[in-house]
Amino acid sequence: VSKEVATSTNTPIPSLTLPPTPESTPTPLSDQVASGTKTLEFTDGVI
Repeated sequence: VSKEVATSTNTPIPSLTLPPTPESTPTPLSDQVASGTKTLEFTDGVI
């Protein structure tokens, strides 16, 4: 019974995570790249 509950719990989590991930990935990637560049500049400035 515990295994069945765990399976049911694990199934919806990946399903919900998969759809938002592809759509959210492109936008965050751009943000991360911009943030990463700024972070590198700030790091170089501090050093």
